[in-house]
Amino acid sequence: MQQKILFLDFDGPLHPTSAIQGLHSAPDERIFSARNLFCWAHHLETIFTSLPETQRQNTLIAAHSSWRRLAGLSQPLIRQYLGPNLGRQYIGMTRPDLPRWESIQDMCNRGGFENFLIVDDAVEEFPADLPQLVVCDPLLGLSDHKVQNAIREWMASGEIPGEREKKQRRLVSAS
Repeated sequence: MQQKILFLDFDGPLHPTSAIQGLHSAPDERIFSARNLFCWAHHLETIFTSLPETQRQNTLIAAHSSWRRLAGLSQPLIRQYLGPNLGRQYIGMTRPDLPRWESIQDMCNRGGFENFLIVDDAVEEFPADLPQLVVCDPLLGLSDHKVQNAIREWMASGEIPGEREKKQRRLVSAS
């Protein structure tokens, strides 16, 4: 089974964007707790743990967040923030010297990833109508059931959310 990769933005999808205002370096435990950072990560963990082991193992997580530019941020710290189940699937961050979309393309090219999903609240960072993009409300993030369902569908089937319906509409209109 081919590996898939889930690209996550942190601010917006994993916690409200307001939680990081004024943050210029990696948060320590006190700041992490006080600001309620990654407060919606448990929704992603629930999705991961609800699926069979093979689907979990074949889905990796990478970050394309602006956090990739924070001073003092280490990979073990991100794994700790994500928790043991999600942290185990975390493979790293995209290149900080590239814009988000280009950094995702770079990681996919270098890693040979063809099947990927992006969860972000900043639609302007990506090409219009990018099927792999799941846009979330920065006030709801992963707590939004539509976002959770899109991730769950992709993890379970490997298909980009909504692509099956588009294929069916094309088949119907062609006949």
